[in-house]
Amino acid sequence: FSIFTMVSLLLFVVFGLFLSNGIETDSHSRSIYNALEYKYRASLAKNGKSPKKSLSESLTAMGATEQTVCIITRDNICLSTQVWTPAKELHKPPYDVLYAKTPYGKDSLDADAIVAEPMGWVFLAQDVRGRGQSNGSYSFWRTSGNDTLDTMEWVLTQSWSSGNVGAIGVSANALAQYADLIGVTQFPVGSKEFDHYDEIFNHLRIAQLFLGDGMGWHTVYQGGAYRTGLISGWLDDLHESGTIQEVQEHETFGPWWYALSGPYQDQWKWLNQTIIHFAGFYDIFSTPQIRTALAVNTSAQIDAQGKQIIVVDPGGHCPMGEIFWPNDLYGFEFIEYWGIPAVDSAFKHGDNNNMTEFDIHEFFPFNALWYQLGPGGNGSIGNYWVQAESFPPPTDTMFYLNSDGKLSTSTQSTADSTSFIYNPKDPVGTHGGNNLILQPCGPWNQDVVEKGRKDILHFTSDTLTEDMAFVGELRVNLFVESDAVDTDFTAKLIDIHPNGNPYLVQDGILRMRWRDTATWTPGVYQTSPSAPMAKGQVYNITIDLAFMSFIFNKGHKISLSISSSNYKRFSLNYNSGNMVIDGDKDWKNATNTIHFGSDKYPSTLILPIVDLQWLEDRKVSQEQIDEVHNAVQDYYNNQ
Repeated sequence: FSIFTMVSLLLFVVFGLFLSNGIETDSHSRSIYNALEYKYRASLAKNGKSPKKSLSESLTAMGATEQTVCIITRDNICLSTQVWTPAKELHKPPYDVLYAKTPYGKDSLDADAIVAEPMGWVFLAQDVRGRGQSNGSYSFWRTSGNDTLDTMEWVLTQSWSSGNVGAIGVSANALAQYADLIGVTQFPVGSKEFDHYDEIFNHLRIAQLFLGDGMGWHTVYQGGAYRTGLISGWLDDLHESGTIQEVQEHETFGPWWYALSGPYQDQWKWLNQTIIHFAGFYDIFSTPQIRTALAVNTSAQIDAQGKQIIVVDPGGHCPMGEIFWPNDLYGFEFIEYWGIPAVDSAFKHGDNNNMTEFDIHEFFPFNALWYQLGPGGNGSIGNYWVQAESFPPPTDTMFYLNSDGKLSTSTQSTADSTSFIYNPKDPVGTHGGNNLILQPCGPWNQDVVEKGRKDILHFTSDTLTEDMAFVGELRVNLFVESDAVDTDFTAKLIDIHPNGNPYLVQDGILRMRWRDTATWTPGVYQTSPSAPMAKGQVYNITIDLAFMSFIFNKGHKISLSISSSNYKRFSLNYNSGNMVIDGDKDWKNATNTIHFGSDKYPSTLILPIVDLQWLEDRKVSQEQIDEVHNAVQDYYNNQ
């Protein structure tokens, strides 16, 4: 499953359906549903057949006209942009604008133009800088904010423009749009430049961003560890391998990252738009996207605060793991069901200059819709959708690491420790998790990579006597020691089934040279490495695993695996104190130690436990799922 395949499958149906109670559609506006033609075309391509008509030919047949223009940026770069204008005999200016940009070639966005045309919107499909027919060098989204604002400024000068812009994006395309706000906040608040670009950016009325995030450095260096499988794998697939070295040369957070992460801790308070954020618990951008949405919802301007919608499906980019997820497409189909009327309403409020009155909840009667994961199997609890005003209030529950591999809600009275040798030339492999290029992804049996190894410590609870649900951020607090100046500590949360099979729930890592701030906290960065580890000194660290939902079922066991590698999900730490760009120079084995027990070393797994009845009370009914699914499928089948 390549990055392009995944992006295409999602992007071509983002605005797939315009369905609601009582909304009339004539034969022409039914062409909205032609966006779903891609599914038909993709299935034909798999069988070696050619589709009858290209998407661009379909657009032309609908009366739309296309012109490729060169939008010149402030630094004199040409951004190659297709401008699709709706059939003039049916739609008169001024036109609202739907805008998307991509590194995969702007022709890949034709299906979104098919969505925009019958609504009477202009659609802009743009090659990002340095890709396709756009000039300049590929910038790894670092020029995205400036380029979007320059594009919007061009739109506002066009005689046909209404002044309303909507943004859409999936994956790499969504990352580009999440970075747009930095085009404003890079300037001092109150400066001439800030006020100018803030006014332009506020013409963005709404955005639908799927499977991306706004936390650049954290996404690339999770827990301080470079994500080899994702970043190097994706850039290689994109034929932009030269960018790998540049990214690795900037392991330390600094100005190079400002255009992606923002130099200010409060950047999100300047956002003034509703965004529909679509994430996945096993997605490559999962936690940073959820954190981005939550940060915006609580700290943004009046037209954005409390108006962010977060939908989290099981997998995101990950189509499936070893556990079946029933009804997993419901969240995506719900957005297909209501996405276009929501955008249309936002544009109408923009016409009247009253975005404060725009209420996304007329279309999305919740702030959060998520998939409550579980172990799967007959009679198990979990794997259902929950719709609520927010994520549930959690109670952090401590599970203490004890001697003899025990995991308990109480700590032992005496201090103890266990050590293992980490050899970076014989790392623990990756099998499942939040992967894309690296496969497999999702929940998989960890015996494949863990069984028989002596460099993994296991701590396991007694058999659960009742179901236990959690929603929120998983953390592992450890007291650690090493004879190396730098090393990694990894953690995996595992669900042990009654038959003994250990299935991955989530994992995380902390690279000790970034131990002071390498957490999922937006706006918190470390601008120089931590001091080298001192032999014999014990360090208290926190490994952030993920924002996750799950239900541990009665009869199962909770288990925690601690080690120092998870490769190729994360780059190897060679225990030398050198940066990732230095490779295995001066590599050595490390003897790593976990301390636990007593008030001195209370190493713990921290689970955000929630009330199971709270979840059940907000569970989406099968009737509602079927209603949306059947309506969507009816239109799939009629194309």
